[in-house]
Amino acid sequence: MSALYGVDYGYSQDPSVMVKLWTHERVLYVEYESYAIGCDIDQLPRLFDRVPGAREAIVRADSARPETTSFLQQHGYPGMRSCEKWSGSVEDGCAHLRSYEAIVIHPRCEHAIQEARLWSYKTDARTGEITPQLIDRHNHVWDAARYACGPLIKRAGGAGLLAWYAEQLAGSGAPAPSVEPPTPTNAPIDLLHAEQAPAAHPQTIQTGGTLWHRALREGAAVKDL
Repeated sequence: MSALYGVDYGYSQDPSVMVKLWTHERVLYVEYESYAIGCDIDQLPRLFDRVPGAREAIVRADSARPETTSFLQQHGYPGMRSCEKWSGSVEDGCAHLRSYEAIVIHPRCEHAIQEARLWSYKTDARTGEITPQLIDRHNHVWDAARYACGPLIKRAGGAGLLAWYAEQLAGSGAPAPSVEPPTPTNAPIDLLHAEQAPAAHPQTIQTGGTLWHRALREGAAVKDL
């Protein structure tokens, strides 16, 4: 399968990010990232050139900034295009990421590893329970990953995340949730169940199987990484 490329735009406080991904046998590989805060629009081509093959590829970018996408199309990135969004696309994209058996992140993608550990759900201030709502923080690399995976994501009209939970619980024999996911013993949840990888090895995030299982496959042999 061809590589998947995605871009999330930022500027003053939020980073501009490009990622290069691969999928193979229900595993998602994060091979490259470029990441910078406060990057002027005329510097974006140079920033994104850190990702091999991006100038020749189709790159799906945040549709909230069509003028930036147009600029990049005129400055060496003819395959840059706005991603498609719909009601519930964030939740559906998260459900898609969690549907992989594992996500393997190359050690050079430090921000992808960091965000995977920090991205979390909101916690109800009154009850302390974890809700299905996503916190809009520590998610820029993974927003770019969602955009890259756009053609692969199944639409569920906002129900994708709950459907993922229901499917996982059905396999364990527990009752499926009606309005919110089950509460784990530790909060907040890092959405992708990441742990810090040894510097010499790719980061492996187990997203399937036991609902809150975490595992690290040290010394993983990953093709093209």
